[in-house]
Amino acid sequence: MGSEFTAIFEHKFKVYEDILNFKNVLNSSVHFKKILFNDIDTETKGYVDVDWNVGYTQGLKDPLDKLNQDLFTTLMFGNRHKLIIGKNLCEYSCLVAWNDFLTNRFLQSEIRKICFEFSKFLGTPIYLPDQYCYSDYVYDGNSMQDIIKSLEREFRHPLRILEFNESEYEESRVLKVYLIDSFENYV
Repeated sequence: MGSEFTAIFEHKFKVYEDILNFKNVLNSSVHFKKILFNDIDTETKGYVDVDWNVGYTQGLKDPLDKLNQDLFTTLMFGNRHKLIIGKNLCEYSCLVAWNDFLTNRFLQSEIRKICFEFSKFLGTPIYLPDQYCYSDYVYDGNSMQDIIKSLEREFRHPLRILEFNESEYEESRVLKVYLIDSFENYV
């Protein structure tokens, strides 16, 4: 069984209400829903009826609850797209294999569209396989700098998405990379 794609973003949410407001902004964007639905099923036009919903929430109930370590919430769009939001970070996942993300340019383009939309609210993403277990950093209240330092110690410097050339990596090495996408030359 292979690794799945994830993207880590930093956020500025302070209280649970900020996350609920973010969910409402996502739900009001027909453009964003079209991008998400295109990834799910290009034949279906039912994106207007699907919303981001709050999934499992650990310790956050009142809209004014402050985001602290070990407190998190999950936003779900359908059964495929998930955002886990912790104290300082959030992790996006979408049931796509890491190797497919790296080697399939069409799929990569579709996922980058989604991450570009998130980046308008959350900042620059780091793409990495879920096997690196950086979800723990989201749950534990770490910062983006903590993740970058750890990744640099473990795997050296990141590649920018435009530098990555899948032909240079055999399958066994493909898992030893992470990417930072600043959306340079993004169309």
